[in-house]
This record gives sequence, C-alpha cells and structure tokens, in this order.
Amino acid sequence: MKKLMLAMLFLPAVSFADNVNFVSLNHVTLDDGFESVNAYSVGYQGVFGGKIAVGLSHLESQDDVCDDCDIQSLSANYAFGSFDEGSVYLGAVLVEDEGSTEGFTIGFAKISGDGLDYNFSAAVVEGVTAMGVSLRAPIGDSGLGWQVGLAESDGITTTMAGLSMAF
Repeated sequence: MKKLMLAMLFLPAVSFADNVNFVSLNHVTLDDGFESVNAYSVGYQGVFGGKIAVGLSHLESQDDVCDDCDIQSLSANYAFGSFDEGSVYLGAVLVEDEGSTEGFTIGFAKISGDGLDYNFSAAVVEGVTAMGVSLRAPIGDSGLGWQVGLAESDGITTTMAGLSMAF
C-alpha cells in the first residue's frame, strides 16, 4: 500500500509539458550459467524537468525454473546535470518480490527521447551490486523505439530487449 501511495505522488508530474515519458514491453532472460529463466516486463519511466527520473516496472515469468516469478520495482533518480544532455545521477530503488527491499543507484544517463539514450548504472540492493548498461533509440518519428540492456549481478547475467513508446 505504501508503494502505491509513493507512486501516486509522482503521477501529477506526468502532465507537465517539459517532461518525457516512456512505456515499455521487454523480453528478459536471466542466466546463472546453469539455468535460464525467460520473463517479460512492462514498465514506465518518466523524466521531469530534466532532473528527476522515476521508473516503475513489473517482471513476470511462468518458467518451470522460476515458477510464477513476480517482481515489481520503483526507482527515483536525481541528475546532477540534466538527463536531457547526459548526467551523473544518484537514486533509490524499492524492489518487491517475496518481500520488500531497498537499495541505491549511481550512474550516468541520457534520457531525452531524442536520438540514442543510454544508462550506465550500478545498484546495490541487500548488499548485492548489479552493474548494467541499457540503450534506447527511436524508430522513425512516431515515438516508438527499440531498447536493449545487459546487467551482471552476483553471477546472474540479465539481458533485455524490447520496444518502448515515448510520449
């Protein structure tokens, strides 16, 4: 319930004209070298005033290896420069799977919806560090875009590929 309340605090910011928002659908693979889990994720990311980025995501798998995996996350990041041009940022993340865990992130990202966007990040959740990179670029002028990502955390490699819509 408190996560829902926190998410609702950010929703009024969606209507400001200087913001960029994305919704995405991705295929995700998690591989520990022995077993592989296939999943799908749906997400939202918004950048407000070029300084604050907020993300919500839901990942779900019906794989035999990870029966009914269901993970939600909420993140908020603050850019020291501007996400429109590329900036170092610090943030916080809340992950909900079988229980709630908090963590923090640091990275460098350009999130503008124009041209190639990127995010190089490190996140620490429950003492486990994840390093990742993601790329997004538009397909034409419709707002539709492709995105890919790669992350490594505690011997688990995560790859992601999908589509996103900027608005």
